[in-house]
Amino acid sequence: MEAPTISHQLLANAGSPPISFASGELIFRASDKGDKMYVVRSGEVDIELNGKVIETVGPGGFFGEMVP
Repeated sequence: MEAPTISHQLLANAGSPPISFASGELIFRASDKGDKMYVVRSGEVDIELNGKVIETVGPGGFFGEMVP
């Protein structure tokens, strides 16, 4: 199955300005409030659970939670 195409410009225009993170920087913890979703523009993000990488998200991929 082909990954969906994400328009980074559309997201920026919707009030979500780009945020940069340094290599190795923590973006959020599992216990944090689920109120954000992230799209990877460049590089890779490792998703870890209990100290183990369970997924690596690359450009165009997304991660996070949006809980009502």
